[in-house]
Amino acid sequence: MASMAAAYPNLVRKETLLGPSDLMFFRTTPLGWQRLDYLVSLESDIFVPTYDGNMAKVVEGHRSDNFFCN
Repeated sequence: MASMAAAYPNLVRKETLLGPSDLMFFRTTPLGWQRLDYLVSLESDIFVPTYDGNMAKVVEGHRSDNFFCN
């Protein structure tokens, strides 16, 4: 992770995006962390999935739709 942080100085984790009280909203819902992951993935400049699951496919589809619509 250190080499990633050195190459990308604006690299952040979802736990550092919001304050503790704001993060509680995502922690108290059943799919809270997944929702936060999805929102961050949609809004980030770079999206690199760590596995080829359903969320990665949905994010890639959503991002490519926005790319072609703009």
